[in-house]
Amino acid sequence: MGKIASICIFISCFVFLAQAQEEPNSPTSPATSSLSSTGEAAKKFLSYLPNGETRKGLEEYVSIIGAEKFKGDGSLVMANTGMAAYFTEKFTDPKNSCVRDAARSFYEDVAEQLKSKTPQQPGCINTGDGVFTEGKGSVYSNTSACPSAGRANLHSVAGQGPYKNLQPGWLWQLALKHSKGDPNSAMFLIGMCGHDDTSQGTYAYEDSSPQGLDELRQQCLFNKNIKSKLDSEIKDLAKNYDINQEKIYSLSAQSNKYTMEIKALENQKSVQRLMDCPSESSGFYAPQSLGTTADIPAGIKQEVQKIQGDIGGAQNIPAKYYHVYGSAFMACQLIQHGMSLKKTELVQKQAARLYRGIRMCSSTQDFSSEIKTFEAEMAPLSKKYKMTDPVKLALAVAKQIRTGKIKCDGEGGFEKAPPECGYISNYSIPAYLLTSTEFEISDESIAKKVANRFANADAAALYKKWYFGGGTVAGNKLPCSDIRVWGPSDLLEPTKSFFGKLSKPEGWSNERFKKASQKLATWDVDFKWTIAQHEAGAQFAGQTCKKREPNEKPLAGICPGGPPDGKTKWSPSTGDQPDHHSSSTEGIR
Repeated sequence: MGKIASICIFISCFVFLAQAQEEPNSPTSPATSSLSSTGEAAKKFLSYLPNGETRKGLEEYVSIIGAEKFKGDGSLVMANTGMAAYFTEKFTDPKNSCVRDAARSFYEDVAEQLKSKTPQQPGCINTGDGVFTEGKGSVYSNTSACPSAGRANLHSVAGQGPYKNLQPGWLWQLALKHSKGDPNSAMFLIGMCGHDDTSQGTYAYEDSSPQGLDELRQQCLFNKNIKSKLDSEIKDLAKNYDINQEKIYSLSAQSNKYTMEIKALENQKSVQRLMDCPSESSGFYAPQSLGTTADIPAGIKQEVQKIQGDIGGAQNIPAKYYHVYGSAFMACQLIQHGMSLKKTELVQKQAARLYRGIRMCSSTQDFSSEIKTFEAEMAPLSKKYKMTDPVKLALAVAKQIRTGKIKCDGEGGFEKAPPECGYISNYSIPAYLLTSTEFEISDESIAKKVANRFANADAAALYKKWYFGGGTVAGNKLPCSDIRVWGPSDLLEPTKSFFGKLSKPEGWSNERFKKASQKLATWDVDFKWTIAQHEAGAQFAGQTCKKREPNEKPLAGICPGGPPDGKTKWSPSTGDQPDHHSSSTEGIR
């Protein structure tokens, strides 16, 4: 069997297994994700591949994803837990001071570039480092510039608009500078914060530099001054002890607290700091920051704009350039092990389908179950108000609350609130705000929220009918996919063709059918969009990253001696301290 065939089978199996959803009554713990439950299966499958570049690359890939770290499918849907844990471990491992030094230097330089070359939010001020006396005396280092005036959108590019002073490829060139020209190390540095725009990792480190130790001394002096004032006040109050006994007791407790803090600070040999990543609204996520070729085609941008913006109503569609960064980093790992660009692109495109498939399965399931709850609560109110249209019913309920005929403000003690209050709140419309004099929720806003909830449920119903995946075959769950096997050829105009009309669910009006189909189109194009981003990232990695020589260290550009392999021995979550504070050179460049 050829390697291309082997990799196709592996990816197909991995996507199939990783997206398998647990049955409601499955003995598997509900906290276990579909991805983590198949991590071992994926590793076992790899063991059957012949030794070589393909197997080594995929083993590294699976290791970085870290399926076992996913506690639920939301770990992938809402945050890339696996990659965040991977980078956190690399950064916080006490033996990897070279990684910490390079990353901090790079992101401090990034912050300076963004601060000087992009517009900042009005009124935003960088306040510098601040020392906290609680716990271990944490200090948050100021490595993030103020966020820019707006998040990079679908049409944003480096070199234009608010990013006109950031030349295309600016970030890649900066990363190469900080990794001595080694592209593999440069991609690692970018990947640390670039793989996501909100949940990158927790980059804590111990700083025993002269500056860090001086900050400890300053904090210690500050605490001693406060303690001295407290002790002086206690001494004066003691002259009339009987009268001031309670006050003396209170101040003594405060003084004792400062005594313990001072002792802790005097024994500290380092300060804990956090390296911040650029904010999601910074120019760090401007498309083409890697280069003009590291971007999706203009045609796909136009299609996304038409479907999600012009028709779907989305305002200022975000660029989500972190997909390109993340794909470029993962592809670089495969290329370092000798995998060809063609195979690497295949892996990354299937990875995009895996990501979108998990989101699709999760979303359709949520929308379907959510609407059942709404309909159950709506039934008695429909009889009461003699209305079956959810929008008209919501507006009628809102009117009753506004005029005071229905009270949802808690008056009446523990009396149960009327069902109208809970019903209207289901649509993310807090009932108490309808009578607020400070906030105004218009009828148009209410109608839009209600219509959108039901359109989501209708779109989920169409997805289950028209697309391959998400069902069960021979007792096994199939993954959600972007393969449409039924329904109209044009989701935007579903009633224009005979087959489209034939696909309309019984009892649906043409208007309801069209709205649901168009909503589904916004989800469908997400697959194409994300796949294109992963392909762009993989192609850039193919143009820049290089295969490692047999004895070459993986991060030779930032760690010439190579960071030792091994698990993290200290992390901020455990509070365990590394055992080499006195010899640490962290914080000194």
